[in-house]
Amino acid sequence: MRVGQQKRKVLYLRGISVCGAEFGTPDPPSKKSRFSNRKPGVYDTAYHYESRETFDYLAGRGMDLVRLAFRWEHLQRTLGGELDATELSRLRDTGAQARAASLQVLLDLHNYGDYYLHAGKPGIRRPIDSAQVTRAHFADVWRRISAAFKADPGVIGYGLMAEPVAMPSGAQGWELASQQALNAIRGNGDGKLVSVSGYEWAGVQHWPDQHPDKWIVDNANNHMYEGHHYWDRDNSGGYAYAYAQEVANAGARGF
Repeated sequence: MRVGQQKRKVLYLRGISVCGAEFGTPDPPSKKSRFSNRKPGVYDTAYHYESRETFDYLAGRGMDLVRLAFRWEHLQRTLGGELDATELSRLRDTGAQARAASLQVLLDLHNYGDYYLHAGKPGIRRPIDSAQVTRAHFADVWRRISAAFKADPGVIGYGLMAEPVAMPSGAQGWELASQQALNAIRGNGDGKLVSVSGYEWAGVQHWPDQHPDKWIVDNANNHMYEGHHYWDRDNSGGYAYAYAQEVANAGARGF
């Protein structure tokens, strides 16, 4: 990048989450839903991917990177099976549109640590590390995604899972699952950046208890830990109170 004619070292990328492809899915961690791997919703009605116009708009306002959300159930309709060709094409085309707007892409598996598995009429939430959705299933989908995108110059990296929560094995199970997924990516000879969320909604307030120590071992040394934070008193992002009220509340709690 340049400021005027003088080169400068880029210390960070200014990015934004681009939503749409994860729409039409249940609020986490709902146990049942009409949504499932066999009933993933109609494209451009229940969910959609953004257009070049959106990416040009974002690039024109100083963005460098987009975190592009997508759903596991859309991309892999059968656990352990091939990626869905139509959905993979949509994801690739959307990444190419972002690249054409001079944006880099971080692919974001936006599933909150679960997969909605068809069980008759409803889809049943099956978290990673359950009998139905194993760590091996999670590693498998990332092995396949990596194989599809490792040569794509516009994809800077992968977000393994947005805000994992309500897994039967808790934070320790998530640490093991995320390591196994990263190993699957590296097993493809893929050295792209891997972003690893913290457990329990990735909330930074939980890290001292959930993740007192770093856990990822990465021979490519190209990963980061992802923490999320909201500044209102219940960490919901609802912001029901005025700024002065939140400051007073934080002070009363010793912050």
